[in-house]
Amino acid sequence: MKTLQDLIKDLTDITVEQNKINEYLSREFLDLRGAKLQGTNLQDADLTDI
Repeated sequence: MKTLQDLIKDLTDITVEQNKINEYLSREFLDLRGAKLQGTNLQDADLTDI
């Protein structure tokens, strides 16, 4: 399974530090409508504001 960090690298050829991704996601909401999340590991996800 790929991480969000891997996905960004694959799509943009840019390496982003995990802490930068975490910082961004703490401020922004993701629109995951239509996302295929079967088998996704959301164990450590903070979904309290959904």
